[in-house]
Amino acid sequence: MSGPACVFHVIEAPGHGGTEVYVEALARHLAPEIPQVIVPLSGTAEAARARFAGLETHAPGGLGGFARLLRGLPEGALVQFHLYSRLLPAIAVLRLRRPGGVRSLVTLHQPLANWSWRHRLGWRLALRMADGVVCVSGAVLDEVAAIVGPARPAEVISAPLPAALLREDLPAGPGTAARFRVVGAGRLAPEKHWHTLVAAVRDVPGAELLIAGEGPQRAALSERARAAGVALSLPGRMQRAELFALFRGADVFVLPSRFEGLGLAAIEAMALGLPVVTADYPAAADYILPGRTGFS
Repeated sequence: MSGPACVFHVIEAPGHGGTEVYVEALARHLAPEIPQVIVPLSGTAEAARARFAGLETHAPGGLGGFARLLRGLPEGALVQFHLYSRLLPAIAVLRLRRPGGVRSLVTLHQPLANWSWRHRLGWRLALRMADGVVCVSGAVLDEVAAIVGPARPAEVISAPLPAALLREDLPAGPGTAARFRVVGAGRLAPEKHWHTLVAAVRDVPGAELLIAGEGPQRAALSERARAAGVALSLPGRMQRAELFALFRGADVFVLPSRFEGLGLAAIEAMALGLPVVTADYPAAADYILPGRTGFS
């Protein structure tokens, strides 16, 4: 089967989470060879252009606009879904409206077991409706294989690392030379278990903790750190270049998540030579190889 004429990446919104980082990295990596278009189902065209500067975007304004977009797809196009809440209806629209020769891929960014039964049911149906399945890690692939079996092709495609940001002359972020600096990056949400990291840093005399990201637990984490006497900084969301500079100025990166589809920030920190500690979520086995890249 020949390669696609172009790839349309369908996402929920032009945000800054792990899914959007993955989509941007993949699209930029493939763009020199195959035209890439990013299609957020919600959000404005201006927000999409600003978030994915330099890449082609199309903001259809919902499933109705997405259905209209499908009518104009060229033959040989590939539609790759990176969705959560609207995965099943979007795939249904594609199957009803797609022109001949257009193929579909579903990309799963998280383990299915950690979502509600409604999400799991929708994903199971969508997996059977799509032409192919992409998983961001071997752990997710194992779940998918148990659902669809050999009848539906499934492969692991991890996000490409942005080589331009991994250069040796990348400056280090500001740090306190006299203090041991622990960094983390990700959404400030319960599933990330940042409170566990706060408790651990409390037991390291003189250490400081910095977590890059936004989310609903910001105030709770600040209060927990204050009560524990931990020097915590929450700088909010950071651009990738700023985040990589932050990693270069740290002593260790920690990702204490209950679960991860992959854990891209941990891989980026490892690529920069920073010691990395993660929780024992299954996806970590893709890059923490005992005796080779780490210990478990």
